[in-house]
Amino acid sequence: MKSLRLAPWILTLALPACTHTNTDANAAAPEAAAETASGDAAAAGDASTGTAATDSTTAAANAAGSGNTETAGTDAAAKASADAANASGSSETGPAGATNGPTSANAAAGTTSGTPAANKNAAPSAAAAAGTGPASTQPCLNPSEAPFANCRPFRTGMIKMDPLLDAQKPIGEIHESGWTMATDVLIGSVDPEWVGAYHLKSGSFTWWLKIPESMTAPAEIFGSWAIIPLRDGRLLKVETQTGKQLWESRLSRFVTAKTTLSGNVLLAYSTDQKLYAIDFQTGQHLWVYDTGTTANLLLRAGSGPVVAGSEVIFGTTEGDVRSVSLNSGKENWRLDPSREDFRFKDVVGEIGLGNHQIYVARSDGLVFAVDTLHRPSDVLWKETFPSVTSSSYRDGTYVVGCINGDLIALQAGTGRQLWKVNIGESIKTITIGEKAIFVGGSEGRIMAVSGANGQILWHDDLEGIVTRQPVVVDDQIYFATGLKVLYGYKVM
Repeated sequence: MKSLRLAPWILTLALPACTHTNTDANAAAPEAAAETASGDAAAAGDASTGTAATDSTTAAANAAGSGNTETAGTDAAAKASADAANASGSSETGPAGATNGPTSANAAAGTTSGTPAANKNAAPSAAAAAGTGPASTQPCLNPSEAPFANCRPFRTGMIKMDPLLDAQKPIGEIHESGWTMATDVLIGSVDPEWVGAYHLKSGSFTWWLKIPESMTAPAEIFGSWAIIPLRDGRLLKVETQTGKQLWESRLSRFVTAKTTLSGNVLLAYSTDQKLYAIDFQTGQHLWVYDTGTTANLLLRAGSGPVVAGSEVIFGTTEGDVRSVSLNSGKENWRLDPSREDFRFKDVVGEIGLGNHQIYVARSDGLVFAVDTLHRPSDVLWKETFPSVTSSSYRDGTYVVGCINGDLIALQAGTGRQLWKVNIGESIKTITIGEKAIFVGGSEGRIMAVSGANGQILWHDDLEGIVTRQPVVVDDQIYFATGLKVLYGYKVM
């Protein structure tokens, strides 16, 4: 099966129907959990609308422009001694091979179904269920139609990683780490104490790794290895096919932005605004650059570092863009196109790399381009929009999403607006494909938009808050919710 790791853009693909059932590999799960999984899948049908779970915290964060926030004051060392044993590098071979036997899916949610919930050393249940077959309706291709009239999606199915959690639908359930594709397995966290690899073809988990703290961002895949960020500030390097831990690296605070690999240098930007260069083979720190900023409230949509030649370019919570040497961490330059009337100026989404240019979006609505060929003293162009919550770049087009639901495509070289469409809620994720742009909203609305003219192709409303970026597998794109359900759609 051909698979792609999610990048800031995707290729146009197509999807097989997602019809997973519990297999023998899941036999260790209690019968009650399996019955719950299949029952939920049958009841789910092909529901194309739903109410997004939210709470006052999420609503307040949306008002700030990101869909959520993180505090940078987490003590990374407080539990170091207690967690040392858990970080030994060993992994479970799967629920059937877990040393102490599996707990049920119900146990992970705090209830029991014939299995004690107290055993914290046992891997969570591997019970995952699929729901729907391919949707038969067509996308809305008539530009004269109202934006959301008759725009039904090509939904191909769903995978429920925790059926009981989905059945209970706890208010405000948000698991931002989501899922990442690595060859033929989805890697993510089913339970705050476990990372697992879910094999799509077999419909079962192939390995489990116990973690001392929850994940704070999606795993990043580099070849045969995954980098897993934890809330206590650790980064784990893990083999994607076995779950074997190779090393751990401790940072002063945790990571929510994407990590980047350039050659043998792994770049990680922590929530206390420090940029780390880490030897990818050993996990040792090569250098650390401290921005000196003191902001304690950070937007989860903050961008990760990008590499342009021998430079590492990144943005800060103060809204400035900086360049440091990839080899030494020494600062090359910084640029701040100031706008003083906003509290939040975080650089969000993706910093786009063009022809000796970078394209930057800030949460205060400022979008601009910088010439990196020479030491920059000013911007090439800048535009102002409602508060920006996400951005993505591909092939000369920079797409930004706003808190008011506007999705705007810009010609990257000039800043000229190509088109604009409104999706009806604050935009959380943007994924650019060859023909379509896939958008995730802060309240569960997802949408495919034509990259050529912004025409809405289809939309769906999921029963839960959408996590980070979607995952592309062959001809399917999967959107994950905080309730650990992945919804599959055909990519046109």
